[in-house]
This record gives sequence, structure tokens and C-alpha cells, in this order.
Amino acid sequence: MASVPYLPNVKTLERKFGGIVSIRRHLGIQNADYRSGEERSQTATRVGRGGFSLEESVYHQLVNLFHEPFVHNQARIVVGEQHLKVDFIVYHKQGRFAVDVFYPDTNRQRYSNNIALKYKTYFNFPLTLYLCIGNEEITEDMIVQNIKSKN
Repeated sequence: MASVPYLPNVKTLERKFGGIVSIRRHLGIQNADYRSGEERSQTATRVGRGGFSLEESVYHQLVNLFHEPFVHNQARIVVGEQHLKVDFIVYHKQGRFAVDVFYPDTNRQRYSNNIALKYKTYFNFPLTLYLCIGNEEITEDMIVQNIKSKN
């Protein structure tokens, strides 16, 4: 995300105004908190359905390519002291790889946060990992911009 010099940063918004929700309320916006309520519920439902549908589709594609005994659904991988769950681990002649399927919201900030969480979660992941983004509104440019801006 680009920095805009004339806008305050998040810490300033918190300190001086009580945060973005407080500013929205001050501006008279009816649904000031996007983290809850009807709008959030609709987004969660839409994203959840999209993710489930995508996961089913990817599963069937993997089974067609590698056959059912070699595609493990909701697999657990131990990395150091923690364990991570991936949607699929696929075993093949040269080893194995993992697949994480998700359907992020198209809102740029939510999408960026979702991807950043994936980077953090899988930072030391020992296998090749394929992240499958199912929301067709997420463009190649959005993905490239996110990769360029990640820390």
C-alpha cells in the first residue's frame, strides 16, 4: 500500500481520534464497524461459500491427476514446535507438496492482510506450497503488487 504523506497513520488515528470506527461514527456513517454486523456476516458467508466450493474443485482436480490414495485432505505438518494444517498434501514419485486453498475478499486491505497472514504462517514451511486463490476478482496485478510490497 502506498504511503500518502498528508494522511495520518494508524497510530495517529488511534491516539487522536480513537480509531477508524470512531471517525466513521463522527462522520455519521450508519454502519461504522465493518468487523461485525450484517455487512460482515454477508462477506463471511460469501467468502466461506467460495472457499468451500474452490476446495472441493481443487480436491477433484488433484485426485484426477494423482489418484485418491495420494491426496490427503486437511493434513497436518509439524514445523518445529507448532503444527500447521494445510488443505491438501499430495504424495508423488519425487516426494510431496502442499496446497492451501482460500477465497479472500476483494477489499484490498482485507486481501492484503489475508495474504500477509499466509506469508507469516508458512514462513518456514518445509514443503513446496501452492497457495490457490479462488476469488476471480483478485487480479494478477493485485497478486504481483502484494508480492512486491511484502516484507
